[in-house]
Amino acid sequence: MTVYEMYADIDGEAIDSAEDNILNSEAAFDLASNAVKDMTRARQTIQHAHHYFQNALRTYDAIRGPLSKTIGSFGEMGRRNDYRECISFSRRAQVCLDEYFRVMEGYLYTLPEDRRADHDALKVLGLMQIQKISNLLFGGSLMTSAQRTTASVKVMISKQEKAFVHLTALAVWVQDRVPIVEQEKRLAETARNTSRRELAALWMTSLS
Repeated sequence: MTVYEMYADIDGEAIDSAEDNILNSEAAFDLASNAVKDMTRARQTIQHAHHYFQNALRTYDAIRGPLSKTIGSFGEMGRRNDYRECISFSRRAQVCLDEYFRVMEGYLYTLPEDRRADHDALKVLGLMQIQKISNLLFGGSLMTSAQRTTASVKVMISKQEKAFVHLTALAVWVQDRVPIVEQEKRLAETARNTSRRELAALWMTSLS
């Protein structure tokens, strides 16, 4: 049998279709694999952001509350040091949140409407309210009235509390999202393997 005769009975159209299926399934698997990697990274970074920001809020609550005298040294220098600790936690939280934003750029379409609202709100609010509170308390002009400073601090506290609510809701969603993309990857892998077997079967049938 000549080479021409060997391949004369091959269903070229079916082969082409099967090869297209393989290309599509390979692409889908690659996308699913990248989604798992990126969402795992998003989960890690937003959980770290939540952890650091929660520590900042707890420290700030202690500074403001009855336990303030047990934190740091007494006097203004001690208060400044306590605020620096809060700022340090908040800065770490912001770095982690920024990395989350970077990772999620290609997946914003997966966010449901309410979580997208949380995402966008955090973009605006950020997690550095304590820095602004510290500036108001220790870096303000002598001409700024205590009443005005107190009002401005209250605004920052409100924004800080809102940021924590948004951050918590988003962190929970990302946590729940990871198993979903992992399942999607498993399904994509199954589909890819099936398309490979189908192409191999077509070739074997055509050559038998």
